[in-house]
Amino acid sequence: MNDIGTNIIETVRSLLRRFQISDVEEMYNNWVSDDAVSTYVGWSKHENIAETIGLVSKWLIRTARSARPGLASLPGGGSSVFTISCL
Repeated sequence: MNDIGTNIIETVRSLLRRFQISDVEEMYNNWVSDDAVSTYVGWSKHENIAETIGLVSKWLIRTARSARPGLASLPGGGSSVFTISCL
């Protein structure tokens, strides 16, 4: 099997792509600093943006070496990250 990388998948309603370091601020403001969200994910609520930078940096390093990237899901037009998939 040939590794062709991770392609961006885009429809009118959604966009699925690899995480980018530029996603950090939206992630922090929209959900990783939220107590209700942290109930359902594998980490505690982030108290500051440095924690989010550290998390995304780890994901980027890990997925750079893997055929199974962490993926960001965005609404059509790519306005903000609203879900994740860390395969």
